[in-house]
Amino acid sequence: MPELPEVEIVRRNLIAWTRDRAITNVAASGRHRGVESAFPSILGRRVEEVSRLGKYLLLHFGTQRLVIHLGMSGRLLSHDVETYVTGPHDHVEIFTDDGRLVAFQDHRRFGRMFVSEMDLSALPPLGPDAMHGNLTPARLNEVLSGRRGKLKAALLNQSVISGIGNMYACEILWSSHLAPDRSILTLHVADYENLAHSISDVLHQAIAAGGATLEDYRGTSGAMGNFDLSFAVYGRHGKACPRCRSPISAETLMGRITYWCRGCQR
Repeated sequence: MPELPEVEIVRRNLIAWTRDRAITNVAASGRHRGVESAFPSILGRRVEEVSRLGKYLLLHFGTQRLVIHLGMSGRLLSHDVETYVTGPHDHVEIFTDDGRLVAFQDHRRFGRMFVSEMDLSALPPLGPDAMHGNLTPARLNEVLSGRRGKLKAALLNQSVISGIGNMYACEILWSSHLAPDRSILTLHVADYENLAHSISDVLHQAIAAGGATLEDYRGTSGAMGNFDLSFAVYGRHGKACPRCRSPISAETLMGRITYWCRGCQR
């Protein structure tokens, strides 16, 4: 599933393709239950801004927002209208006044696309964005302190912190020397400082590398990222930890495969 870095890269690419462009047509396949069947309210409107909340992309049209969630396999790819051939997994094609379109492809159909009013009441509750600059050690303490449960579960809970998924949670916890099954109640001031730094550092590095190459991830140009080549623990079961050389463990925690180093994550 695309996580915050991949979604942020798509957002930045979408700005180049859609901002200040008028929407001339939106064609929906009608085969995707997570996608509205028609988008009449945004036809003829100009895209004023493209923003992101956690893993959600938002195209701004005055008081309305076109909300996009890529789900597990969603892609947004930009094409020339004259040469593009609609594919079997294209569920929405957004046409702009410069002769281009953005195709939303989603072969697993877990994504979403719908129009919302400015209050975004149709979105589920979201915690502070993991990369908007306000996730300081003090803010992390505020949103996590007093919560029961394991640290990794809190990182994956979008209503606590938005944008982090399984892959980057593993990398962030390794970077911060914290074990995924660590009880939140045992965290100290230094732990919050390490965690805040690691969240920012890992996500910024991933974005600089173009995200991670996932089976279904592409930027709007179709390009793939290479941050997965820098993974310390994710997908490296049995290999040596880059920090302490202990073998990387892979266990199911909170229903997700979790990669971590028992030698240096406490």
